[in-house]
Amino acid sequence: EFACTGVYPTEFVKASVSDGEWHHIAGVYDGSKLYLYVDGDLADSEEASGSISTNDCQVYIGENAQETGRYWDGLLDEVRVYSRALSHENIVSLAGESEGYAPLPNTDIDLYEDGKVNFKDYAVLAEDWLETVLWP
Repeated sequence: EFACTGVYPTEFVKASVSDGEWHHIAGVYDGSKLYLYVDGDLADSEEASGSISTNDCQVYIGENAQETGRYWDGLLDEVRVYSRALSHENIVSLAGESEGYAPLPNTDIDLYEDGKVNFKDYAVLAEDWLETVLWP
């Protein structure tokens, strides 16, 4: 879950990552929407407005602020907090995805069939081209 105090309506964006694997998770609030990304892909978003509250309350990472004592069942590594809303491209880069990533405009060009268009698709195309007999 990702939420910001002072942002209305008080919505949580949610995603499930209970597969036992490492994941890059990013929560973003840009002044009009809350976004939650998993491994560079948009997992959930909600319309929202308002300013994030400034206070002296504790920040909870890996624990539920409304029901304390409920902890994240896993490991956390490299936690970062930014003073600006990161773009989708920023999130993709931080998640370690290919620089050539672009949101999928149509499924005909997703040759690797992973829901993204990146260099993995080029590799499938190149492999097919290399296997094509061009000379008798």
